Amino acid sequence: MLHASCVLLAKARVVKNHSTHCEGLLSALDVLARQSAIFKSIIPGRIATAAGQTAGLKLKLGVPTAVGFKLIARKGSQVQEVFLVTESGVLEVQAELERCLPEHTT
Repeated sequence: MLHASCVLLAKARVVKNHSTHCEGLLSALDVLARQSAIFKSIIPGRIATAAGQTAGLKLKLGVPTAVGFKLIARKGSQVQEVFLVTESGVLEVQAELERCLPEHTT
C-alpha cells in the first residue's frame, strides 16, 4: 500500500501548437496544468478579435465537447478558445478553475 505522500498527481499537458496566444494565457494554463489533476490535456485553439475590451486576462468555461470542455480566454479585444480534455463534470471543472486561477475566472 502506498503512503499518501508518495502518490504523485498526474500533470496535464499544455499543447503549444500555435505561435500566437492571448498575452498571459500560456502562463495561466501552465499554472492550471501544475495545480490540477483532473485535466489530461490543455489545448489552446484559434484566436480572434472581438468587439469591446476586457481588462486583464479573463477565463470563462464554455460548452461541453466530446472529450471535455471549451474554455474562452479574453484579453483586451483578443478572444481565444482553449480545449480542456477531462472526464470530470462541469461543476468539478468550474471549481478547479476557480481554485487554481481565481484572479482570471469570471
